[in-house]
Amino acid sequence: MSLLDDVSIVVTPNAYKAGTLYGVLPTATEGSELVTSWTNKDFASFASSGSNITQMVSSGSGNNNYSAVTITSGKIYKLKFTSSQAITCQIRISANTNLTGASVVLNSLVSGTNEIEFTAPSTYAYIGFYAPGSFTDTQITNFTLKEQTKSDMVVTRATAATRVDENGLVNYAEVLGSEEVTCGDFACSDPNAAWTRVQSTISNGEATITSPDGSYAGIYQNFLTVGKVYSYNIDVTSVTNGVSIFSGSSLSRLITSSGNYQGNFVASNVRLEIKRNGSDIMSATISNVSVKEADLNNVPRIDYTGGGCPHILAEPQRTNIVPYSEDLSQWTLANGTLTPNATVSPDGTQNAGRVVFNNGGLDLKTTVTVVAGQIYTISFYIKLESGAGLQGRFYDNSNGANIEYYTFTSQVQGTQWSRVTRSVTAPSGCTEMQIWLLAASSSLVTASFWGAQFEAGAYLTSYIPTSGSAVTRNQDVFTRDGITSLINSTEGVLFAEVNFGQIDTVARYIGVSNGSTTNRAIFGIEANDSRLYYFFTNGGSGSATLNSLLSDISIFYKIAIKWKLNDFALWVNGVEVGTDALGTTPSAGTFNQLNLTSGGSSQRFNGEIKQLQVYKTALTDNQLIQLTGEAGTHFFESYTEMAEALTYTIQ
Repeated sequence: MSLLDDVSIVVTPNAYKAGTLYGVLPTATEGSELVTSWTNKDFASFASSGSNITQMVSSGSGNNNYSAVTITSGKIYKLKFTSSQAITCQIRISANTNLTGASVVLNSLVSGTNEIEFTAPSTYAYIGFYAPGSFTDTQITNFTLKEQTKSDMVVTRATAATRVDENGLVNYAEVLGSEEVTCGDFACSDPNAAWTRVQSTISNGEATITSPDGSYAGIYQNFLTVGKVYSYNIDVTSVTNGVSIFSGSSLSRLITSSGNYQGNFVASNVRLEIKRNGSDIMSATISNVSVKEADLNNVPRIDYTGGGCPHILAEPQRTNIVPYSEDLSQWTLANGTLTPNATVSPDGTQNAGRVVFNNGGLDLKTTVTVVAGQIYTISFYIKLESGAGLQGRFYDNSNGANIEYYTFTSQVQGTQWSRVTRSVTAPSGCTEMQIWLLAASSSLVTASFWGAQFEAGAYLTSYIPTSGSAVTRNQDVFTRDGITSLINSTEGVLFAEVNFGQIDTVARYIGVSNGSTTNRAIFGIEANDSRLYYFFTNGGSGSATLNSLLSDISIFYKIAIKWKLNDFALWVNGVEVGTDALGTTPSAGTFNQLNLTSGGSSQRFNGEIKQLQVYKTALTDNQLIQLTGEAGTHFFESYTEMAEALTYTIQ
């Protein structure tokens, strides 16, 4: 029997959108339409045709109309309809036709398409519109309510975050919209009509901006939406004294040398301008401008660190407290020469600073605020171009004393970009620390630097860009509830190929449950430990507790946990490392969630995941060897083979 015959959920680094990591199995399916007609209870005026409400008028609060439906606790539903106007009205699911004491599904209808996916918290018999105030002449059309079956993980982070892409570049995980710029290559039939120009010309596929006296010079288009995030990509052929990208009065990027530049900005005005900075005498030639709306928050991070197959990256909340992580001109320089934007950085653009260090001395520094007794980790990308003897230094600015000198010899890989790191504990009484980069005594060193990060924690995490202030990246949260039909509570297997990273001060788990620690099957690492644990809990009582010491938690392991009445097992890399022949399992339908937690909302998983699978049967020993063994990492030889075998439609 093939493993494909038993698997019910497969999640891999596959397709995604903002807020969702698509599962591979099962393919998303919809049930039949649940709403076929409407009944008016006490709206002032009401008319309907099938599932559409052709007229709905409320004379005051508390009015409602409804449709009889069957909404089952724990199942996922998708609600979608079109409203002729924005009104203050609620969609409620309820146990009675008054729609009272109900769970509010959707508040304040917007004009146009209204859409929401929800997991039913209880079993209800009615859905309807409830008016807390009066409104007039509203039409509700194209109303659909259908049950959804899918394994797509919901991703919540609410902040932007970076990853390493398939080309080995460090960039934001983002979902880009379509091109917003008209004639961005300056080669369309009438570029002068597309761009408004002041002391600027366009010819031969280039725009030239010139301000010989410091007066305004630039090109612009009006297409931005205030408050939205945009991603830009601009090619600067030549520049003297700098050219800037502006959104209204907000500076998005000052470019002082030729090259390709990419980044993101929040629009503060409808206008995108490329112009002179301040009152500088300047000139610049631009050969390409691309701007696209970008979703950055909640985007799953498909990471390629280390090369090979990608993995899902999940990390704890961290803050980069270095105010300028890329712009070294904002650092303090002594005994050296700094050339900004001299080198192509690990993000693929020419924005890394090059420093020529003199013979020893205190050369380049920045200052950060710290908490005494807290462990911090410094990290940055370095490319050593010539010389030797490059050092780092931690200095206690509060007490006027050195903390530590350290070298990068073992971490620097020749003349290639290397991410170096060092941890330090802030001494007693230390509230301000200086971070130094310097050459050892009598050393001449030339090196490029980019991506400085100083974060509270004993190990480094993915890069958090800053430009003028500290920036926080929130915890990655992956959840999938409402999938009772995909998990067998009485018997089954949960499998994942994971890398836990470093020993941490918090526990980290993956599991299936009913949303609590009362009923769960989980595995993970405890705080300050490298031992793998498997906990199975039924009705609040432990049915199985198994564990195995991992020799190195910073590498990938293929881990499976099995549960069945009086049959529990923990498997690691093709070996059964723990068993328990006595214990009970919950009744059918108990497990309805697959989460990267210990069952509730705590002890979230941090690390890397290549694949995550759920089986509805307790697999045999031979199947578990195949699943977790060296040859059984994937039951497909490649993601290409998997894509050919499985059809998945992104909705």
